[in-house]
Parts: sequence; C-alpha cells; structure tokens
Amino acid sequence: MHELPSSAAPGSEAAPNPPLHDARRLPCPQPLEMALALAGALAPGQTVQVLTPQYPTPLLALLAGQGLQTRVLTLPGCDACVQIHRPGRDGQAGH
Repeated sequence: MHELPSSAAPGSEAAPNPPLHDARRLPCPQPLEMALALAGALAPGQTVQVLTPQYPTPLLALLAGQGLQTRVLTLPGCDACVQIHRPGRDGQAGH
C-alpha cells in the first residue's frame, strides 16, 4: 500500500507536505473542475495535491497552459496524485 503525505500543520512556515484533496469519488468532470479551482487559488510559491480517479492528461495540459508546474504519482487501481505548484514571483519553484 502506498502512503500519501499528509498536510502540514497550519501556520507552519514551510509546508513540506502540501494540502491533499481527494476527488476520486466525484463524478466526471468534477475532479478536473476541483483541481482547476484549487490551482487557480494558489498564491505564488504555493502547492496543492489532488487525488484523481485516473491519470489526468487533460488536466495536465490545462495547468501547463496556465504556467503551473505539475508532478504525477500513479497509484494502484489507476488513481493518481497530482501535485500542482504555482512558481514564485521570481519564476523559481519556491520549494
């Protein structure tokens, strides 16, 4: 079994584990919509993770078009964990 990172404590200066949102049980197209809404709310330097019911090819294209950085971890059963990051104001990753 794969263990996913948990959210960092509120108020911590550097969040080693970004917030995790589970969209796997939502009907299509709600996982995509949820991920786009969460990505749109990110401030420069922030990251969020979204669990999706499958590899999110359309989502990745949309996020790349918005200048966001992504990483995808494929999970057992076709699920995926998508990490979405908005680069800092200086264009750096800001991790």
